[in-house]
Amino acid sequence: MRIIAEPAGVKVWIDRKEVGTSPWQGKIGIGKVTEIKAWAEGYREERKINIPAKGEMKEVKLTLKKTHHHKRQNY
Repeated sequence: MRIIAEPAGVKVWIDRKEVGTSPWQGKIGIGKVTEIKAWAEGYREERKINIPAKGEMKEVKLTLKKTHHHKRQNY
């Protein structure tokens, strides 16, 4: 499996275990429901569910969106 996330270099988790940064490539269990998550400071996390098939080289793309923090104003 290959995981590509934008922006590049964000942290990647597979089934709640941090596996590295994007782009990431490796093997995961065949036919198993797999949760893929990417996250970086200042961005909303992105998740996808995937079920890899035997012999398949799956590419999963995740695009993270920036969070919008509004500063609190004191009056």
